Amino acid sequence: MANAALLQYPASKTGLTKYAMVRIFSRSCFIVFVLATIATTMTVTAHAGDLADAEKAFARKDFTQALALFRKAAANGDALAQFNLATMHVKGQGTPQNYAAAAALFLQSAT
Repeated sequence: MANAALLQYPASKTGLTKYAMVRIFSRSCFIVFVLATIATTMTVTAHAGDLADAEKAFARKDFTQALALFRKAAANGDALAQFNLATMHVKGQGTPQNYAAAAALFLQSAT
């Protein structure tokens, strides 16, 4: 915000040239972009861990834990988790068979 305020004043009042003010603003935008990218990457990595843990639980045939972890990842918008959760609903693995819930999850994973 401070850099945006600098752009409102003539260069003669700030003691900076217009070129210097543009560079300051550009660097500020770049820093914001980098921080947003890092935050997004950390979020995606955390969700990927949930999916990996769910797949390991499913491989161990621990369907109750796999179901909980797939639900968590599916709630965060992971299409593969939504698909796997739908498949578990069709087969009745860790939950009673529920074709309506499976159909909704299949549709969700496809969009």
